[in-house]
Formats: sequence, C-alpha cells, structure tokens
Amino acid sequence: LADALRLAGKPRESEAAARRALGIFRKLGSRSMEGIGLVFLGLALAARGVATDSRRALEMTLRIFVGQRELQAEGYVSTFLAQRALWLGDAATARHSANRGWELAHDRRHELDFVRAARLQGEAALALDDLPFADERLHHALTRARTVDLVEEELPALIALAELHRRQGNPTAAREQIGRAHV
Repeated sequence: LADALRLAGKPRESEAAARRALGIFRKLGSRSMEGIGLVFLGLALAARGVATDSRRALEMTLRIFVGQRELQAEGYVSTFLAQRALWLGDAATARHSANRGWELAHDRRHELDFVRAARLQGEAALALDDLPFADERLHHALTRARTVDLVEEELPALIALAELHRRQGNPTAAREQIGRAHV
C-alpha cells in the first residue's frame, strides 16, 4: 500500500502506511520484513524531501540485508538509495548506488533489478552530463522493461530519454519520447 500511495503521488499517506507496516513487522519479529518496511518508509520520506530520515531508513535497511547476506536485497536497496540521491540532487552518490545495484542484480537475476539499476545509472549519468552513457543505459532499461512488460519502469525511462534528447538540442525527439508514453 505504501508503494502504491507513493507512486500515486501521495507521499504523506505512503509514509503513514509504511509506518503502520513497519510496526506490524517489528511486532512479528521479522527482520527481513522490517527491512522492506524501512525501504518504503525511506522512499516516502525521500519523495517528501526529508533527507536525513530517508537516508537513515534506507541505510538501516541496507545493514539488515548485508547482515543477512542477502545480496539481491542489498542491490534492491542500493537502487532505492540511488533514486533518493537523484531526488535530492546528489548525482555522484546516485551513480555509485546505481552501479552497486547493477552489480548485485546478477545475484538472483531478477529482471526488475536489472531494469531499475540500468535506468538509474542512466538518470545519474544524465545528471552528471555523461550523455553517451546516459543514452546507452536508458535505452537498455527501456528495451528490457518493454521486453518483460515492466510498465512501472518504462515511463521513467521514457521521461529520462526525453530529457536526454532535449539536452542534445533535439526537442522533436524529446516530444516523440513523451508521446510514446501514452501508447
């Protein structure tokens, strides 16, 4: 629920739902589920621009999964740290975290992990004005997202590609990218 509310543009409601879930997971004594609850809390806080608390929640999650030697989950959290860093304007940290997410995606080879990491690598490269790398990573993410029907990753990739085209001085291609999002 917390994730759906965040994606629907309701970060305060998302935060409240994540806090409720976190309380339940802590009562149950499930460290893994607590980590997941902290991820959604960290994302809701980051979406609201609450920098310190969002970092604390995501780093706590990372410690849980590192301690459990859950490489796939560590990569999952790394990509959310990258997303948080991008939202807060820290492209260098975003690049580092997205690269870590990409490396760890190879553990269990979940397609969503690869797509999200590639998109975030591309968005971080775009923010750092590394346009050729941004182009490669964003097209890679979009192609993989479409191949396995990950619509939740397709739209952010299209938006980032539109921004890439705009920066390259090609507003027509930028509009075409956004137009493809409606299909």
